[in-house]
Amino acid sequence: SMLVAAVGPIVLLALSKLPVIYCADTFVAALFSDMAASILTKNPKAPWATLCASMALSTALMGVSEWLLGALQVGKVVQFVPTPVMTGYLASIGYILLDSCTK
Repeated sequence: SMLVAAVGPIVLLALSKLPVIYCADTFVAALFSDMAASILTKNPKAPWATLCASMALSTALMGVSEWLLGALQVGKVVQFVPTPVMTGYLASIGYILLDSCTK
């Protein structure tokens, strides 16, 4: 799933007429793979319906939260965060994603 998350945005950008695209695929792929691993580790015989329902619920909650943040224009707050802080934050997210992939 991480390969799809890495290749997906590149394919979308290549096929899109827009100069920039936004893809939350990497986060969603990491979230789903971690969720599936944790469900299947706790109960190896967990039905696929449980796994699919949890993924659908988390997708819906993520969509609602992104819509709400956009409607409230919370993104404007980022203007007040210093660049070094934002760079460190993004680097730490990258480290956490890489570290979770190697476990």
